[in-house]
Amino acid sequence: MSRWEVGMIVLIVVLGLAIFAGKASAEPIYKASAEGTTITLHTADCKMPAVKNLPKRAVWEEGGVKTEGCYGPHPQFPVVVFYFSDRTVVIVPVQLFQRVTGT
Repeated sequence: MSRWEVGMIVLIVVLGLAIFAGKASAEPIYKASAEGTTITLHTADCKMPAVKNLPKRAVWEEGGVKTEGCYGPHPQFPVVVFYFSDRTVVIVPVQLFQRVTGT
């Protein structure tokens, strides 16, 4: 199996779990952290009405400041695409996310 195929499988599993696991709960399910910044994926729907193609809630935390956003899978690559309320667009490889325990 090629690296690309493995990446796609990981993407499908992570995003499937993120979107469908604990659907009734808005708890955090995955986190990625680097250099003092943490991005948390939630099962809740995105709170930003102008964003249509990124269906779930995300939170960016840096320096104690939290910024609301939305996330969704890229249709072809093993990455998660984000849009935050401060108009920041971020693309993060699925391999950087770790499951939040206790959810």
